[in-house]
Amino acid sequence: MAADPNRELSITRVGGNSRNAVVKQEYMGGIPDRADVVVATTSGAARFDQNQFDVAVIDEATQASRPATAIALKCAEKLVLAGDHKQLPPYCADEGMQDEETHISLFEYLLEQYDDEISVLLRTQYRMNEEIATFPNDSFYDGLLETADRNRNWIVGNLAPLTGVDVIGDERQQSAGNSYYNPAEAAVVATHVERLVDNGLAPQDIGVISAYSGQVQAITRTVNTLNIENVRRVSIDTVDSFQGSEREAIIVSFVRSNDNGHSGFLAFPDEGPRRLNVALTRPCRRLVLIGDWETLGTVAPHRTESDSCAPLYARLSEHLRAQDRMVQLRD
Repeated sequence: MAADPNRELSITRVGGNSRNAVVKQEYMGGIPDRADVVVATTSGAARFDQNQFDVAVIDEATQASRPATAIALKCAEKLVLAGDHKQLPPYCADEGMQDEETHISLFEYLLEQYDDEISVLLRTQYRMNEEIATFPNDSFYDGLLETADRNRNWIVGNLAPLTGVDVIGDERQQSAGNSYYNPAEAAVVATHVERLVDNGLAPQDIGVISAYSGQVQAITRTVNTLNIENVRRVSIDTVDSFQGSEREAIIVSFVRSNDNGHSGFLAFPDEGPRRLNVALTRPCRRLVLIGDWETLGTVAPHRTESDSCAPLYARLSEHLRAQDRMVQLRD
């Protein structure tokens, strides 16, 4: 018998670690056996019996290790993995284990084994303005993605959806720890936060991304001094922390600025492109990319072009300039 399309699904959230007020109020505390849909983390799914559900769906599946995915696999007769293997892999606290087979997501492992035989590409993106999507689409998805009509021309006020800022900064290393920060870029970030608010965007709809925790701290200090109501609601964090989320506008600070083309882990040949792709695909209506594009696009002396992400940054710089989207702040 066909299901009634007008019947509302009942949803229960299992586990008590959600910080979302709506989830806490509306979905937590229900009885899983009486719900149509049960939501849990992979570790939270350990409480379920074998094949308790018809289907299990793992969202952001490329961020889950194979042992974590196996927990969900155990409790359902069918497993659907939804994710993007062009973005960051599962987090690993021990860098020495990053190449271990069990650390690679089941999603990526299956793609390597079977490719198109088991995968389906969701071709239409509903998140961002088409101009923001163009470079990542061409660089990471072979130009196969299409932009939905509803978000094709999304903008903030009268601001362009995509802007690059080329600035020679003052790259510094923290005295305690190895992270880098760049006060010049932090000041540019603050200017663009003000511009977004002046164009009607609420602070909570603005995200600021940097790959370096030192720069996250520097930007936070700078932005919090702005005379903007609720300015502390601007989200400022690392690329890794932003994966899986989105904001109406995103400002990215790349930090590194030196004469030798040293971009640190930004230039790693495998992780670098994935981290850049995450940063580029978080915004809906406006993306601002702040960096020393000469440093970012230069292959460091200890690397070759095939062993560096610098050529990708160089192409991004060329793309911005070709679209007349690069602002020059160099002396």
